[in-house]
Amino acid sequence: MKSFTFRGAILALSLSIVATDAFAVPAFARRYKVECSFCHQIFPMLNRMGERFKERGFRLENEDKFEGSAWLRSGPISGRIEGTRYLPEGRDASNVGYLKVLSAGSLGAKVSYWIDDAWVRSNDNTTHIKPDNAWARVDFKPGGKLYLKGGRFELDLPVTQVRTPHLLPYGTYGLNTGLETDGIGGYQDGFELGGEFGTTHVSAAVVKGRNNQAVVDLAEATGVGEPDRFDGNLFLRASKRRATSRFGAFAYIGRNQLVARLNATRTGVAKDSLLRLGVDGNARISKLHLYGVAMYGRNSDSVLALATSGGTGEALGFTGGFLCADYYVHENVAITTRVQTRSVELPGSSEKDTLTSFLPGVQVVVWKLKFSGQVSLSNHNVARFGAIQVETAF
Repeated sequence: MKSFTFRGAILALSLSIVATDAFAVPAFARRYKVECSFCHQIFPMLNRMGERFKERGFRLENEDKFEGSAWLRSGPISGRIEGTRYLPEGRDASNVGYLKVLSAGSLGAKVSYWIDDAWVRSNDNTTHIKPDNAWARVDFKPGGKLYLKGGRFELDLPVTQVRTPHLLPYGTYGLNTGLETDGIGGYQDGFELGGEFGTTHVSAAVVKGRNNQAVVDLAEATGVGEPDRFDGNLFLRASKRRATSRFGAFAYIGRNQLVARLNATRTGVAKDSLLRLGVDGNARISKLHLYGVAMYGRNSDSVLALATSGGTGEALGFTGGFLCADYYVHENVAITTRVQTRSVELPGSSEKDTLTSFLPGVQVVVWKLKFSGQVSLSNHNVARFGAIQVETAF
């Protein structure tokens, strides 16, 4: 692992030398001849201009006619490379390397796309990851007023791990009860129809659902259940933007199958209905950025037992959320903080599993490299967890 860490550092440094203004999608900056700060605060946080650019299908408000030759000359391929050291309290630290290569942008006034591929290096093994994004979008009206997107994409959530400066993940989107593994924070396969009505953005997506791969593998091995089928889950999103703030709400309504091994010879399966309801908001006040999400969820049948291998029928719910405050000391330095909490109902009990965490962090850009650090401090004697990271873009 030490040799990998050294090689990763050399590779990151080499890539940083040829990188343009780091940490956005440099192909966009090359194409439009702008600084990456045009759309971003410290990468990957989008500023208001970046949010609008994304919502318009990677287009400027007044964009010149598309020329394929100019697009090719801009080099429409970008990438990110990062090395992360995870520091769990009471356990050995681990190193993870990550490389993503992508191409994205608009191909004229109606069509835009994103496709990426990635590899992870961990425990002396290199793993190819299924693309996070592989989608195409058609705009029926200009300015993002009406569009249809299809493929594999991130749901239209207000705050996601991809577009915030926080190093450690948002656990709220992965909250579940019992044996449930579906999560709205994961990339989904399906279609999304969206658009704008003045300053109100709305979208509706019909997606496959995102089950844990271990559950899918168990079903294939035992022939019990079909957790990998297309469930047709519905995700709805609406938000209202103002000059320095945005507020919204979302819902996820669907179903999936729970598959679990009950003993050495028996595997159970249950049909589970999902409900997720959330509200969100964000506001920028000078150098301070405040944003957060509150969410309620319920699963209709999230427990399997040997005596009831088809599910106990017990409905369980949870509440959770987070509030973030990022202060930009300098255009290249940000102090980040987050408070997140969750309360999950326990099977067969009136008690709840409640946990609150505080996650301070820092982001610093030096030349072409971004250095990040964050730690998670929780109550109930939960072990501390931290991570440090260096990354660049090219």
